[in-house]
Amino acid sequence: MKKRLICCLVLFVVLSGINIMAQDVSLPTPTSESPDPIRGPAEGILELKISDGLKRFLLADLYARYGGYEKAFEIVDYTKTVEILDKKLTVEEDPEVIRLLEYQRQKIEGMKQALATPIPILPETIKHRADAEYQNVLYLKKHGKPEQTIQSALLALKLYQQIENIEGQLLVRYQLARLYKEIGNNPEALRQAEKFMELEQELEFIKKYEEMQKLLKELEGKTTTD
Repeated sequence: MKKRLICCLVLFVVLSGINIMAQDVSLPTPTSESPDPIRGPAEGILELKISDGLKRFLLADLYARYGGYEKAFEIVDYTKTVEILDKKLTVEEDPEVIRLLEYQRQKIEGMKQALATPIPILPETIKHRADAEYQNVLYLKKHGKPEQTIQSALLALKLYQQIENIEGQLLVRYQLARLYKEIGNNPEALRQAEKFMELEQELEFIKKYEEMQKLLKELEGKTTTD
């Protein structure tokens, strides 16, 4: 009977997690001005007619879903008594429930690690955003808003630099040099112009390098055939 109850609990938690992921629901963060969203469900779990170990299993899952990882780890530590909403949960001694709590601890560790791991952004995505920002630069410039145009240009430049896109950086440096001259900031206009020239030389070098690679391949092909 106990094994069946444990299996049901595991299935309940897994299915609940899948349902939340499918709906892409953002769980609210408790604040001092809003009611604690954990309290109601936690009180419901504490009232269940099941062992303290199984209550720990469900409570740990609840706290982890709301980002309370430290509390969740405290709850699954079956070697210590834990207090939840003024109710104490005793030390668990049932081997089956202990295995269940250990499984829950490992799952919570995975959840915490996944949240802490940044999701990589593809270069194509950054390039698309940079291009869109550059179009915004042209729009703002056309409507006579130099200060806002400069801010937008600096953002576009940062994005192009992030993916080492020289062509994009050249376009932005060109605009920045003219914009800074327009507002009377000649030192910064000069700096942007100098950066433009440095990038332009680098771009020419890259083009020559690519042309030389093609030439080498052609020559190597002719050498083998001859």
